[in-house]
Amino acid sequence: MGSFLARLLEPGSLSPHGFCLAFEPELLWLHAGADLAVALAYFTIPAALMLFVRQRRDLAFPWVFWLFAAFILACGATHLLGVVSLWVPLYRLEAAVMVVTAIASLATAAALWWLLPRALALPSPAALRAANAALRHEITERDRVTTLLRDSEARFRAFFEQASDLVGLLRQDVSRGFVFSAANPALCRLLGVPEAALTNSALVDVLAPLGGAAFEETCRRCTETGTQQRYESHYHRPSRPDGTVEGVLVPLVDPVTGDARVLASLRDITERRELERQLAQAQKMEAIGQITGGVAHDFNNILMGVSGTLQLLQREAVAPLQNRLISSALQATDRGSRLIRHLLAFARRQPLQPEPCDVNLLVAAWTNEVMRHTIGGNFTLVTDLAPGLWAAQADPAQLEATLLNLVLNARDALPDGGTIHIATSHRHIGNDAPRQAALALAAGDYICIEVADNGVGMTEAVAARVFDPFFTTKAHGIGAGLGLSQVYGFARQSGGTVDLSTSQPGGTRVTLYLPRAVQDPVASLSS
Repeated sequence: MGSFLARLLEPGSLSPHGFCLAFEPELLWLHAGADLAVALAYFTIPAALMLFVRQRRDLAFPWVFWLFAAFILACGATHLLGVVSLWVPLYRLEAAVMVVTAIASLATAAALWWLLPRALALPSPAALRAANAALRHEITERDRVTTLLRDSEARFRAFFEQASDLVGLLRQDVSRGFVFSAANPALCRLLGVPEAALTNSALVDVLAPLGGAAFEETCRRCTETGTQQRYESHYHRPSRPDGTVEGVLVPLVDPVTGDARVLASLRDITERRELERQLAQAQKMEAIGQITGGVAHDFNNILMGVSGTLQLLQREAVAPLQNRLISSALQATDRGSRLIRHLLAFARRQPLQPEPCDVNLLVAAWTNEVMRHTIGGNFTLVTDLAPGLWAAQADPAQLEATLLNLVLNARDALPDGGTIHIATSHRHIGNDAPRQAALALAAGDYICIEVADNGVGMTEAVAARVFDPFFTTKAHGIGAGLGLSQVYGFARQSGGTVDLSTSQPGGTRVTLYLPRAVQDPVASLSS
């Protein structure tokens, strides 16, 4: 290797290039200066390329820059030896450097032609700007969609959590059947289970009060048919009367896993069913009242003829037996007349003399002087009279009779004694009141008189017929079954109504609604 290098550096008997230019010194130094300038440039360009490649780690083809640097560096060495060979004939070394330069040149050229299609496939600055613009638009659109999705999710979450309906999302599990994925607070409150405990719980384990087996079967039918299913069921409430729920089950498919899901939206219709029952009861009482009024009116005409005929016969009767028989018949007609008055009261056809009256004063005086002697000593009578109570427009005498009927019925519901509670209040019934239709009341102000007991209460069947004429649960011969029907007739004829609520055990509460008087009671009496 040493001899090879020595041979490359051995000038031998060769003449330097500058020998040809010795007669022209200016031309010699021009060649030398130009080659030195080119060599200097060729030596600095690779340095710049290497620095560029080291700083830009994101270049697509960094090796081609190193190849260019080697090629240019070899070219610079060739020009530098061209300057040396002007004075020292190192042509062998110059030839070796030129061979290296040729190899580097060919390698660079071959690499460029091989790389040309790939380089042309690289995006241009304009394409990159367009891609960046499209990317910015896509990011903006994504942000907009994300915002809309976030707002939609917030609205759905607010609806889900604040909805009064009972909403639950269920998924189908192979081993446990349908399992809760989510439940809104209304459903959790009804079931008495916190949301954390309800999530991932099997449907049949937590929906037993709503009919768990029937509900799961409806869910299964919903997923198998892919159609909405209606559901209705009674449920048990430990400290309150049983209720009813109804709603729809909607089949869903999880967009990620493709699993079947069910969205259950139920509504507690217990109050609505109660209002429907009360409305049906009011309509039934209206129909019975119309029939009863017509029969009582016709029967009263017949009874008047019979009574008049008996009175004429009594005047002509001489024998004692005839007088006794006619007197018995007249007593029967008197009982019939009282019965007709009760029927007319129920049918709202008895003559009333309504006037503004102070209900608190009437109840206080009546309970102090009469009622305590009527109900006996085994009962406690408690009154709760609202201060500043409005005056009621009603017939005072019939109101007293109505209160007597209500208290006597409350007493009969307390076979072993107990407490009878009488309370007064005033209420405003608006056009949008949910109970207005059930109570069949016009919008306005009403005075309420409540008579409640803590007795045995009534069954649902008895409560449905309690205001019917001649309906009674007492033994034969004890009651005619017209007391509460007369209460109902008086309230309806006065422009009010009667509402009854009962439970077993728990007792019964009867609320009498009377319209508010326009005038003050004292002003009315003085006029």
